[in-house]
Amino acid sequence: MPSLLERMDGRIEVATSGCWEWQGARTKAGYGQIHCDGKAMYVHRIVAALVFKQELKRKDVILHLCDNPCCCNPVHLRIGTQRENIYDAVAKGRLDFVHLEQRPRGAAHPAYKGSNWSRRIVRRCKGVVSSYFLADIFSVGQTTIRRWAKE
Repeated sequence: MPSLLERMDGRIEVATSGCWEWQGARTKAGYGQIHCDGKAMYVHRIVAALVFKQELKRKDVILHLCDNPCCCNPVHLRIGTQRENIYDAVAKGRLDFVHLEQRPRGAAHPAYKGSNWSRRIVRRCKGVVSSYFLADIFSVGQTTIRRWAKE
């Protein structure tokens, strides 16, 4: 059976930007992925661990200086923290904190647990009114409605 590096060989294409773009499987967000011992692993994390010669901790984040998620060029990668990743995203305009300030609060928040009254209404409407309709009325998800109905 070929080693992990042998399997990675030939799946990297050098772009004009200098990025080494992974041509194998990718996540929905565009990050390169390869399976090893039945576990999906990010290609950029494998490359970073090999090049920087250190075992990565779970909390370690690999920052792409090129902002290309499929890139695994070690020159474009560095080990950092989630905080650094967020600051980098804000500085480059990929994340806007205005949206965080406008998020719903209290009863309008998706994690709203609901009052005893709203839970009672849901239990009484079980089987009569759809969970979709109740979710819309109480501004929560259908999963929350189903959970309330079981209580």
